[in-house]
Amino acid sequence: FDLSVIQALQESEEIKAKTASLNVDSGIMTRNEARARFYNLSPTPGGDKITIRGKYITVVEGTEETEPVELTREDIWEIKAALGRERKKR
Repeated sequence: FDLSVIQALQESEEIKAKTASLNVDSGIMTRNEARARFYNLSPTPGGDKITIRGKYITVVEGTEETEPVELTREDIWEIKAALGRERKKR
């Protein structure tokens, strides 16, 4: 049974954004997992690493340090397009 067709059961964009942010910031999801789950976006390079908000320290085995992934203009446009598609569905 496909619950995605029932409008009343769909998450609002605000709740979706807050949930995605909380999951990424707390290390529950990677950025790419959140992009796929909440916005149906393709992965970005480096987005498969777990980060924890604060200093955005990447959690990896060993002592390797990496920088967080910065959003490109293309990423921002993809997010805006996905949000627009969600609004049109309603």
